[in-house]
Amino acid sequence: MLSWHDRALEATTAEKVGTVAPGSPEEAAAVAAFKDYWSSFTPDVVRAKAPKLYAEDAWFDDTVKSLRGSDKIAHYMAESAAGAESCVVELEDWSRKGPDFYMRWKMHIEFKKFKKGELTSSIGLTHLRFNKEGRIVYHQDYWDSARGLWEHVPVLGWMIRKLKARI
Repeated sequence: MLSWHDRALEATTAEKVGTVAPGSPEEAAAVAAFKDYWSSFTPDVVRAKAPKLYAEDAWFDDTVKSLRGSDKIAHYMAESAAGAESCVVELEDWSRKGPDFYMRWKMHIEFKKFKKGELTSSIGLTHLRFNKEGRIVYHQDYWDSARGLWEHVPVLGWMIRKLKARI
């Protein structure tokens, strides 16, 4: 039986959904749209931009949730943005191999509920696939969610820090 990840990769091949041509204006626009989406991560911006950025049947996994469909992604992202006092994502660089794009980033977030007034930073890499229209069909994040999120949750964070200290 295929994993969620393997099913997502199989469903989003260039043969099935197309892709933007290397070096094309469509490729540049797709990368710019991804960068723009994260430059102002607020609930209103996310709700407005997600349907244009993600294909209707997009696959999404950020290590916290696995979702399918632009409407579910937009809802989840808006909820995530609402939980932040501020969130800035800096796209450091990107590369491409075939239909696969790899975006390296830094995220700086101040949570509304956890450690108020404290800025948390995390690094990560996003693996994307765009369809021929330049919309995301596959989005897989790889990041340290323990350091970037879970360590800041009361009680759970204390347990994670204790476990890390023992290892």
